[in-house]
Amino acid sequence: MGLMRVILCVLVVFLGWAAPAATTEAQPQASDDELAIRALMERINLACNADTAEKGVEIMRGVVSDKGYTVVQPNAERMEAFVGDKKALCDALSQSLRNGPKWGVHKVQQITIVGFVAYEIGETKDPNQDPKAAPNTWLNVFAKEDVGWKLVFSTPAAAAQKAFRRPDAREGESAK
Repeated sequence: MGLMRVILCVLVVFLGWAAPAATTEAQPQASDDELAIRALMERINLACNADTAEKGVEIMRGVVSDKGYTVVQPNAERMEAFVGDKKALCDALSQSLRNGPKWGVHKVQQITIVGFVAYEIGETKDPNQDPKAAPNTWLNVFAKEDVGWKLVFSTPAAAAQKAFRRPDAREGESAK
């Protein structure tokens, strides 16, 4: 009986010691790169909801790449797409912040880092939108530059997902 108690005590101590290690290993830690991208997304939220247009634009300029940036926003009502660069994005943000409406808060859903490129997918809920309406899903692409991670591309994710599923056809048309 004494030997069984010793074995049981050793087993309990071993399991108690091994369990925290297993828990730590099961929960992957965010890399420095992922943390940097999450911090940039927080800065974007600050920019899009800044108290002044000047402050919002200043923050956004620090996030977006100087080497090149493109934003693509389809506009179904006008049957066109807005395509803009860093200046166009900052101008639109400035105008929006001066007119009062904020752009909402973006919540990161997933970050995938492939070498020096990172893909972030998240949801933005427009504060003026019906509370029951679904949030807008966005795809943001970051590039690791000599100064760190910078935003280089943004577009609604739904359109990008459709393109990956049907790369050889326009919506509403069959592939030829």
